[in-house]
Amino acid sequence: MFFYNLAIKAYIFLIYLVSPFHSKAKKTISGRRNFFKLHPPTQGGEPYIWFHCASLGEFEQGRPLIEMIKKNHPSKKILLTFFSPSGFEIRKNYEYANEVVYLPFDSKRNAKKFLETFYIEMAVFVKYDLWPYYLQALQDKRIPTYLVSATFRKDQPWFKWYGGFLKKILQNLNSIYVQDKNSLQIAEDAGFKNVMISGDMRIDRVLEIKNNQSDAKDLDQLQPNQ
Repeated sequence: MFFYNLAIKAYIFLIYLVSPFHSKAKKTISGRRNFFKLHPPTQGGEPYIWFHCASLGEFEQGRPLIEMIKKNHPSKKILLTFFSPSGFEIRKNYEYANEVVYLPFDSKRNAKKFLETFYIEMAVFVKYDLWPYYLQALQDKRIPTYLVSATFRKDQPWFKWYGGFLKKILQNLNSIYVQDKNSLQIAEDAGFKNVMISGDMRIDRVLEIKNNQSDAKDLDQLQPNQ
C-alpha cells in the first residue's frame, strides 16, 4: 500500500495543480470540498444499496441493475457515487437514486468516514473503478460487495507482482460478474474463485433506449469511458 499511497497523493496534488486551468479538474475538487461537513453521519433509517461508477459510461452499464432493484423493491434506497464530473453533472438528478454524490478521494480516513456517513447494506462497483481503501473498509464491516460488468486484462495492476494487495481484496469480494469468457479465464488463471459471466449490461440498456423513443435523447449522452 506504500506505493499506492504515494501514487494517490501525487494524483490528487496534480488535480489541485491544474484545477485553476482545467474545468473538469476544478469540478473534481469543488465537488468534494467539505464533503463530510455537508453530509453528516446517518442516524438510523433505511440502509442504502450503494452503486459506484467512474463516469457516465459505467453508469449506463449499472443502470439496468439499479432500475431493476427499484422496480422490484421500490422502498430500497439507492446511493449513487461518481468519480468523474462528466458522470455526476449529467446524472446528479437521476430519479432512481435517493442520493447522488462524488466519492471522496480514496484514503483510509475517507473510507471510514464515508461508511459512517451512509448506512450501507450492499455495495456494487461498476466495471473497473476500484478503490482499495473503500473495498477494504467494506470488507472489514462485512458489507456484501460486488463488482459488475467487469473486464479483465493481464496487464491490469491486480494481476502484476506489485498489485498483490488489491488482488487479495478482489478475491474476497462476494462476487465478480465479468462481461466475457476471456475475462473469466484470466481471473481463474489468477486463482479467483468468485467470478462468473454476466455479459455487458450496457447492451441491454442501449436496446432499451432504442425501443423507447421518449428516452432517445439519452443516446446523445452515451459516450466512451472517460
